[in-house]
Amino acid sequence: MKTKNVFFILIFLINLLSIKVLGKIELDTLVLVRSIMLEENEAAILTEVSNVSTDSSSSRILVSDFEGHSIILYDAMNGKVIRCLEAPFELSDSIPGKCQYWNKEKEYVRKEKVIFKNGRKLDENFVNRFLRNELYCGFFISNNEIWASAYIKSLVKPKNTDTVEGAHISQATSILRYDINNNRITQLICFNEVFYAFAWPYHFAVPVTLDSIFIITVNYPHYRNKQFDSLWIIASFSLNGELQKLVAKLPKEYLETKLGYSLLFKPKFYFNSKKELISIFPYAERIFNLTKDTYIELQELNPSNKIFLDSLKENPTLVDTFLKRYPHFLPNTLKDIFLKQNDCFVVVILQVSEAEPGKTQVYWIIQEYDEKGNLTKQYKIKNFDEHGYIHYIYYDKAKDEFLIFKLLKEKGWFIDFYKRGS
Repeated sequence: MKTKNVFFILIFLINLLSIKVLGKIELDTLVLVRSIMLEENEAAILTEVSNVSTDSSSSRILVSDFEGHSIILYDAMNGKVIRCLEAPFELSDSIPGKCQYWNKEKEYVRKEKVIFKNGRKLDENFVNRFLRNELYCGFFISNNEIWASAYIKSLVKPKNTDTVEGAHISQATSILRYDINNNRITQLICFNEVFYAFAWPYHFAVPVTLDSIFIITVNYPHYRNKQFDSLWIIASFSLNGELQKLVAKLPKEYLETKLGYSLLFKPKFYFNSKKELISIFPYAERIFNLTKDTYIELQELNPSNKIFLDSLKENPTLVDTFLKRYPHFLPNTLKDIFLKQNDCFVVVILQVSEAEPGKTQVYWIIQEYDEKGNLTKQYKIKNFDEHGYIHYIYYDKAKDEFLIFKLLKEKGWFIDFYKRGS
């Protein structure tokens, strides 16, 4: 009997120790250092925060707004607008000389070359309305240079025709190189369109050699033909816009379930100090080393996406139900991954789940992992406070700080700067 009691006491102590260890991870705290409010004016109206980059001194913050098609540079000390990046209309006329249209029977055409059968040319109202170029994602490449992805809109016409009744507008994915000291564009990089690897402007990465661009690509023809094993998602291109290499396919979470391109699938990816490409996908609870073809599993996510993804493998038709109620089936959306100075990982996760029937709870989770995949710290943050709803969390490697972007409708955008608690 005494032996039995000792056994249960030992089990109790082990469980208590486990609770303390897990509690330590869950209760790691962040300390608010300071807050700033982001300036808005007629030129700088922030709709959404979808990507952030800082210079080496963390004195300037570059904010990309996919929804508003804008990229704004702010002063990190006071939130004042330094500059709004622009993609002027004139860039549309550069596309015909730089880029090959995917359909060989058609070609890009300069605006002044567009002449209709009645002799009418394009008017300025049409140009201003339909050929407005769209910026998507920007990064500091150095303290003096920013690279940004864009859709440059140009007209396409049939080859070997002088008039263009029925000409249509095409969006050419491009990279713009900005010299921010002189406020000018130094290079337009346009990607040649390949039917099985269409470049998308939503995210890209540049190696330290600055000799190529790794960017999101999609293969819609294979997806339509249900060739899920051929759904490439990242490719590298030369600075001349030529496809060099297909780099990564969608992970099994998207292929085996037949989700493919039908749901959030856009990855985030960055190069570490070893020149390895590190990536996350929104619904795959893993960190991928695409260069070494390895991964580590995320830990301590409760609830997890795994149960429903496994059920989709058995019954892909459940996707119809999923698309209607996905926050409750796939609670975790991996929003971004950042690399620390020692190449350890910071993962930002948006968790939406049902606390009880009909009641949704929303948290943001920050997890830190070492290179071996051990979870070292975890922070769980409520989605709303006095500065509004959280829209984006950025990790600043230079200052080892977390920048949390919040929107309060009555006031505007705030950035709260946090450090780890002692």
